[in-house]
Amino acid sequence: MTVDNIIGKLLGDISEAINLHGDGGDLSWSGISKIATSLSASAAQLTLKAEFEVPFGRYLIHKDSDFNIQLDVFSENYIGAPHNHDTWGVLGVISGVLEVTDYQLTADSLVTLRKSILPSGSVSGFREFEDWHSTMTFALPQVASFHVYGAAFDMDNGKRFVEKSGIEEYARGTLHTIDETRSFLVARS
Repeated sequence: MTVDNIIGKLLGDISEAINLHGDGGDLSWSGISKIATSLSASAAQLTLKAEFEVPFGRYLIHKDSDFNIQLDVFSENYIGAPHNHDTWGVLGVISGVLEVTDYQLTADSLVTLRKSILPSGSVSGFREFEDWHSTMTFALPQVASFHVYGAAFDMDNGKRFVEKSGIEEYARGTLHTIDETRSFLVARS
């Protein structure tokens, strides 16, 4: 299969899950599970080109009125702040190992619920109402993961939790275009 075939099948599976299990905003656990299954299969079939290191950042794969897919390429030993997306989401690791920590927001703090270590092919998902999480990477291989978000996702601005001040808004990093992304994804043989 080619990269375009793999992504095309993923797009169809996501649209079907939203049509069957969405309510116009949030997505049921059944819908998230269907997306996670397809995303895991897609992530296991793709990798980054081996001959060069991909610049870290966010790369847009797809956007329509129901959802978007981004490829996030992390720097080595990255530690992300706890944040949320105000929508449902599913992520799937393509390369490397990603740590995801899930939190519950209380009146003035975040309580850690669980930490997951996700190797290539692994997935994690969340509903709109339980969206607080952080990510962390380790040493090489370079970590890259697909992130699928519902229609309510704001691609430019987000919310993060800062220990001393609580929830604050921030501007997300640059979102690179689809053409840049296709140049460094390859199908595994």
